[in-house]
Amino acid sequence: MANGSRVAATRTGGNLQDGEIVLFVPPENSIALVDALRHFVVNPGAQYVAELDARERAALRYSIAGMIGRYQGVYQHERRGGA
Repeated sequence: MANGSRVAATRTGGNLQDGEIVLFVPPENSIALVDALRHFVVNPGAQYVAELDARERAALRYSIAGMIGRYQGVYQHERRGGA
């Protein structure tokens, strides 16, 4: 994500939604994988927008500032009584 790449992958329990940055394909389905990769090649405009979105998400989710903000939210929630 940090380099802006989109991904075609099988679903393994992550929290990304299909079509956002990742195109999920069924396990052991090479035809679906080829179709997903073809989608990236024949839609270069959509690819560019998705690359920018991937970089932005990576910066927000995995940067030090983003991580600190999430930790602060957890601690504030717990300080107020949780639940």
